[in-house]
Amino acid sequence: MSVFRDDFLWGGACAANQFEGAWDVDGKGPSVPDMCTNGSHTSPKWVTTHIHPDRLYPSHEAIDFYHHYEEDIALFAEMGFKTFRTSINWTRIFPTGMESEPNEKGLEFYDRVFDCCKKHGIEPLVTISHYELPYALVERYNGWASRELIDFYMNYCKTIFERYKDKVKYWLTFNEINMILHLPFMGAGLVFEEGEEEYDVSTYPHKEVYEQVLDYDELSPEMLTGLQKKYNAERVVVELNGMHLASDFYLKTPDHWKIAQEVMFADATTFLSYNANMRQLVVDKLAGAEMLVLNRMTPGADVTPYHKIARAVNRRIEILYEYTDGSTHYDNIEDPLPFDLNAPVVEVKDEDYALFYRDITEEPKKYAGKTVKFKGQVARLRREKDGMFAPGRFVMTCCEADITFMGLPCRFAGASGLAARSWVWVTATVEVKYHSLYKGVGPILTAVNVQPAEPAEQSVATF
Repeated sequence: MSVFRDDFLWGGACAANQFEGAWDVDGKGPSVPDMCTNGSHTSPKWVTTHIHPDRLYPSHEAIDFYHHYEEDIALFAEMGFKTFRTSINWTRIFPTGMESEPNEKGLEFYDRVFDCCKKHGIEPLVTISHYELPYALVERYNGWASRELIDFYMNYCKTIFERYKDKVKYWLTFNEINMILHLPFMGAGLVFEEGEEEYDVSTYPHKEVYEQVLDYDELSPEMLTGLQKKYNAERVVVELNGMHLASDFYLKTPDHWKIAQEVMFADATTFLSYNANMRQLVVDKLAGAEMLVLNRMTPGADVTPYHKIARAVNRRIEILYEYTDGSTHYDNIEDPLPFDLNAPVVEVKDEDYALFYRDITEEPKKYAGKTVKFKGQVARLRREKDGMFAPGRFVMTCCEADITFMGLPCRFAGASGLAARSWVWVTATVEVKYHSLYKGVGPILTAVNVQPAEPAEQSVATF
């Protein structure tokens, strides 16, 4: 049994942008997090170029540690913690990052914080930069894309090292420096990824081309209709910020607009990470796209993970790989179904229901005249008379927020005797006809046999 040394540092952690609040108090300038609105599992946070008074910016108030640090640290000490990992907000010391002289009120605040820690026997562990890059450096230099920031950072470091040399023993340079790859704006203040350039409409061969950068918050059908009339536009090409949902954007477009084509462009070096950590945003773009273009691929890299992610969401999507050596090629990996469409009865395993549902609803004609067998739950169909129900499963595409029941209308004389949400084995023939459930043509089942079944091992199906 191991024994910790008496001087082992037990503690907790936070960051200035997460809890200080007082975002514009005592000379503090705006930092990168101060330009980020709130978000949730259903709605992404937005990065804005100016503060919208009707939006919530969590860093602006937070828990107001700035005015309550004494009682907060006292509670921290009451828990028995002996070290406090926190950060210094760069913009409290240098509001724009470019000043030659520091903001004394900001320095004094951290003097009081560290003195309070000492009073309670707490050792501060201080992060120099925890996503608190001055926003002014983003506007002028595009953050850490410019080497000019090295000198600004060094000036900041020298200032706090000298000021707190007798109060802080342990320092961290950057919090999660790898986040420059995954969240470039928060991690490094990068508005554009390396190698990207603004589109120059003057280089386009047709001269009747106009470019307009719009604030997403202000988009509306009326605004877009007005711009269409202003420029007499026959075609509109939209480059949507990846942090916004395409499904939300559609609601902001005029009713008379029709989508001709949807293409998703993605950086292969970060695509897998985004899918793992921000899957809702990735799935949102893949679901409606006709093509996925993956650029910055390394020659010889295994494309299988990219293929599986894209085709799991959208079986009809084309995939183009662009390599760093200038070569390109289209994805040619076959996607065999996990069940035999040529069998007398197409038997669908529990784990394959989500894929089966997507395939039969996207390409119903290839199931016409066939007999299928699958396990599902009983669902009632509104506005349907006795003799019809919808066996199916709850399916999760990317996260809990999008769990939806996906069932197929099925004729069955004994439908009225089936208990809602009960599990059944359904063997049925398939025909393709109009049904209100699809608001168009889709697969309609006619039951050959319906038998009680044990619940599926996983109550929610997925891809």
